[in-house]
Amino acid sequence: MLLSHALNCDSGRCLLLHADTGRFLWMNVLRLRGYVYITSTEDGLLVLQETFGLNMMAVLNPFTGHLVRFSKKPPYCLGAQLVAACSSPMLFYIFYPFHGICVDPTSDLDWMLEFSAYPDLDGFGSVVAFQGRAYAVDDKGTVVVVKGQRQDDESETISTVIAGSWEEEILPTFLVDNAGELLLVRFLSSHGGLQVFRVDIENRILKAIKYTGNLPAIEGNCVYYVDRVPRPQNGGICMHRLVDGSDEKLFFEPVERLTRFLPLSLAQVLVGYP
Repeated sequence: MLLSHALNCDSGRCLLLHADTGRFLWMNVLRLRGYVYITSTEDGLLVLQETFGLNMMAVLNPFTGHLVRFSKKPPYCLGAQLVAACSSPMLFYIFYPFHGICVDPTSDLDWMLEFSAYPDLDGFGSVVAFQGRAYAVDDKGTVVVVKGQRQDDESETISTVIAGSWEEEILPTFLVDNAGELLLVRFLSSHGGLQVFRVDIENRILKAIKYTGNLPAIEGNCVYYVDRVPRPQNGGICMHRLVDGSDEKLFFEPVERLTRFLPLSLAQVLVGYP
């Protein structure tokens, strides 16, 4: 599992975690040249963007190595969040802090739908693809679903699934698809502590949980995250046990802090989620 890489883009030095043994190791690893990872689809395809020329986008099947390039570049730039929902056709949902765009990358961009976070959300905090749709949450715990329709449809583009009631805080709230369940992870303080909820879409409620399942190769029922401290040199990789609420620092060396507004590798995404 890749946890971090050197800040120098020309360096292939990476920090790896062997999930079976818990051993950390720095190694020089060759990278996919000429592309940066943007997001992944629910069925495991990787959405990439060129780092040169026109910065065109492509979809890579990591199991076969097959790469499909789009003929036109979607209106995406680094700093936005992009969700690829596996509907027919596949749609890109591009989220900025307070507005978003839905596009069909296979249609030469002849169709585009714009939407706003207001009045449903205070802003697009964390977004995720789940069951073919795009979901978003703000730091108050409000969860919405964004519907991209190719046909003329009178239904709303954004529908509130759960109305949040938490006091708005600086600490982020995350949505994650955990083995077919939509979970909400809420950090309580910068010194540790978090809550995990199951998002019950049908009944429109959040259910606090203490069990997320035993996943292969890692200690089950735990959340792994990068310690958010004021000084990065004091940070590290931590594990939160849902059963007793305890936090344990597994790795004390400073690593790059994760943000919600930058494209992350698949492994980096796993670090901050159950």
